[in-house]
Amino acid sequence: MEGQIRGLPVFKRIEIHYTLYPKTKRLCDVANVLSVVDKFFCDALSEFGKIEDDNYLFIPKVSYSFGQVDKENPRADILIKEIE
Repeated sequence: MEGQIRGLPVFKRIEIHYTLYPKTKRLCDVANVLSVVDKFFCDALSEFGKIEDDNYLFIPKVSYSFGQVDKENPRADILIKEIE
């Protein structure tokens, strides 16, 4: 993930949306899974200088959704939107 983050531009303020694509149909709490992803991703954005800090002044909105089961490529997709 470090290489992908380093390739991002520097942002002033952003919204982040996470979409979960689990490997199985087993029921899971989407927010539990993606809140952990969010914690580490936002820390990394701050650590690599892509945002000044990961508090609500710089990331005022975070949302989660379920995509679909993807047995071949389970993942969490992350959409970053710069805002004013």
